[in-house]
Amino acid sequence: MSYPLRAKYPLLHSVVASEESETSSGRSSWERYFDMLVASEVYVPRLSFFFGGLHDSRVLGIEEQENHLTIRLNDFSSHCICDAFAELKGLPSTCEEHIMPVSLRFESIALCSLSMITHESELLPIGRHRDYLRRLRTFLYDEFRDIGPEHIAVGLVFFTDTEHCLLEIEAQGLTLQEDQRSAFAEIFGPEHVSVFDAYWNERQDGKFFGDQSVASEFLKTRI
Repeated sequence: MSYPLRAKYPLLHSVVASEESETSSGRSSWERYFDMLVASEVYVPRLSFFFGGLHDSRVLGIEEQENHLTIRLNDFSSHCICDAFAELKGLPSTCEEHIMPVSLRFESIALCSLSMITHESELLPIGRHRDYLRRLRTFLYDEFRDIGPEHIAVGLVFFTDTEHCLLEIEAQGLTLQEDQRSAFAEIFGPEHVSVFDAYWNERQDGKFFGDQSVASEFLKTRI
């Protein structure tokens, strides 16, 4: 049985269906969502990774064990910085070598379900989702439905090679393992880490880096 994506995740519906979403007060629903995330920042580590901050990040692996789930991604903004840095410096490293890993670990899982999103934005639950998790290729969007000291409920949209899927998770907590800085140092050498740090500080202040041309313009004055 299918049910509408809009019913539980109106913001995800708006982006998947390419629709504008407005509240009755005239404020964008995305602005209200961002306000909610800011108010709950103590429970959501690294706010800049959400609200689209990890959009287009390639899935490196998803591991479901006992009562926790770990999603490992190639942080796309940091990947763009690597690509731009290598190009500007004329270095031989390739795009495939620029792996900037970040892991999202959901603790004490109460719910983990996967659904296919149809062209009509209906959700079709997928049985044996553990096998299907291996088909998820790219992370796109997130929408938290609840954030508290002992409960997190979130919907995550991924793309396979052919379709959008929604991964719904309810858990007691969320932690991050961030390895982008050490990966940058390993690829380009510790003498260049200050460049990564400059980018990182700007990103935490909200600057967009999810495009290599933007990353290149930023780096031109710093290398």
